[in-house]
Amino acid sequence: MFVLSCPMRKFYLLSFLFNLLIQFSWSQTKKIYEGDYTFLGKPGKAEFEYILNSASEQVKDGRFYFELSERKDNGQSDFLKRTYSGAFVMNSRNGIWEVMEENLSVKIKDIVDLDVKADLSGVQSKITAQYKNGLPEGSWTFERNLIEGGNVSQSVQSDRIFFKNGKLSNRLEFRVINGKTAQFVRGRLAEGGIMTGEWTLSYTSGDRLINEVRNYENGFLLGVVRRDLLTGEVLDEVVFFDTIDKLNAIRKGTQKGFRVADENFDLEYTDGFLSEDSKALVQKEGNAFLQRFLTNLLAHDPAFSDQEGNVKSLPIHTKRMVYELSRANQKAVEELPDKFQELKDLYEKELNDPAFRLNRYQNDSLAFAFKYFELQNEKMASLDELFSLVETKQIQYYDLEILAESVSFNFPDTEEIRVKLDEGEKSMSFTYSKKDFQVDFYSALNQSLDEIREKTLGFLAYADKELTTIRQNEELVNLSRELDLKRKEVIRLYEETKEDGLVAIAEKLKERFLINQMELEESALANSGGFEDRKANYNRIDLFLETMAKVHEQLGVWVVQKNELDQIYQEETFNPFTYSRYNQRVKPRLFETYEELFDYYYASFLEEGDFSNLTSWIVNVQKLGDRMRELRNAETKKLERSLNKANTISKMESQLGL
Repeated sequence: MFVLSCPMRKFYLLSFLFNLLIQFSWSQTKKIYEGDYTFLGKPGKAEFEYILNSASEQVKDGRFYFELSERKDNGQSDFLKRTYSGAFVMNSRNGIWEVMEENLSVKIKDIVDLDVKADLSGVQSKITAQYKNGLPEGSWTFERNLIEGGNVSQSVQSDRIFFKNGKLSNRLEFRVINGKTAQFVRGRLAEGGIMTGEWTLSYTSGDRLINEVRNYENGFLLGVVRRDLLTGEVLDEVVFFDTIDKLNAIRKGTQKGFRVADENFDLEYTDGFLSEDSKALVQKEGNAFLQRFLTNLLAHDPAFSDQEGNVKSLPIHTKRMVYELSRANQKAVEELPDKFQELKDLYEKELNDPAFRLNRYQNDSLAFAFKYFELQNEKMASLDELFSLVETKQIQYYDLEILAESVSFNFPDTEEIRVKLDEGEKSMSFTYSKKDFQVDFYSALNQSLDEIREKTLGFLAYADKELTTIRQNEELVNLSRELDLKRKEVIRLYEETKEDGLVAIAEKLKERFLINQMELEESALANSGGFEDRKANYNRIDLFLETMAKVHEQLGVWVVQKNELDQIYQEETFNPFTYSRYNQRVKPRLFETYEELFDYYYASFLEEGDFSNLTSWIVNVQKLGDRMRELRNAETKKLERSLNKANTISKMESQLGL
């Protein structure tokens, strides 16, 4: 048997390892890509090093550079240029990264002797970041400059941003400069990006400059004071006494039923209050200011922002308590969302039933049933946030004794509903059993939903019985459905009116006709007798809605015609003494008559109480506009002399041939 000596064994072992190293190095040889590339959802040009893994997939490893340029021409030229430079290690960012962006607009003002006069405005920003194994690490800086008329002024500056393991660490300081106003944030962070100690925020709110001081203890918000920096007025002062008491109990070891949650949470701190509570609202503006900065800082990191710039997560956190759930409460948490959703679906279905809506005034009971459903539907909407917490199990982070104060308000012992009928206003009261939400929150909530459901089913049984005849008549049902869809569509037209000068007109017409007049039409329909009478009322409502849609289509005449004729009846005049040009009204007496008639038609249109007359006023003003266009270049001296004697609307119309 041949046995290798010790030196020989070492030689063969080293040779084997050397060959393995050569093979590994060959497979890991870096290559360079240069050309078109899409990075973070944006197309551009890139140059980077990469290797191929065992599946021949590209893995970025080494230096990386990416540049994108975009241009839009929309009356002025908009330029966007952004560059990324850094390094990857096995597809993870590593080392120092630099992101530079210029978002500029160039507006040409004039060209004199081939010399272009232009305004340059926009934003320059630069982020210097550090990464370790794909996570933010170490010191970051963020600078942003505003450019106006070619002048550069600093708007954001921060060189005290520190990260550790992907979370903000140590301190966070930044300033936002807007003209003479300096806004800033300054605060400390514990391990894991947990806010702690005193935080000072200064930011604008409307025309106010707010100074906000917060105190945290390892992620728990203890107090907030907001002042108007210019007047010194204290706007808000909130102390979270419940949180302080719980932290003291934990320190003493006397806490019962709660502990500090292992999870971390976003900027919004809560301990049993919902988003519309004053303790939540006092944090809202400061949180938004801080989040805007962090969103801009981390906009180029896919771990924190998506390709549309929406925040996915933040590297800064608050803490909360977690509260014990008994087995009975766990069962309630599982069952309550379905019970709540069942009621919501029922109200949505009934309130959107065209036959029910259009015939709710047929008798007192139907009117009360519809009103009760409306009241409870509004109540369910106000409870959406609460039941979302229950469904997602986030309710375990809310102190139910605190939550009980706001939730119990939605479930009073008595409720009253009022309806307007032909014979006047009538009311109906409901009584519910007394429930103590602070003693047994889930039981009280469950019982409240059960009682509402019981009353709802009683109303529903009566409503279904009363509406059976209507529902059985297919033609009337179809008419009801069509008219309800048309009503919603016409209301949407008026609500979505955005044109200057028309918003107030549309709102006034919607209130007077589509709400008030529509209620009268529906009441008349409900009180009509046989099939023919009811069909006639349906047809009247259809005509009413058609008319209102046509009126909306022609609303623009009140703005467009006025502006058009104002321009037509002006002409440019040259003053040889001042060497200047200016616009001068032509045919002033004729135009003055036009303005008087226009104002009269417009005022009459706004005050009109009969929907069928609305189009008449629009036709009048359109005829007036057509006549004024005809007379612009006609001989009108005789007509203008006649108009001097016309002192009434009818005489003016007569002279103009209207």
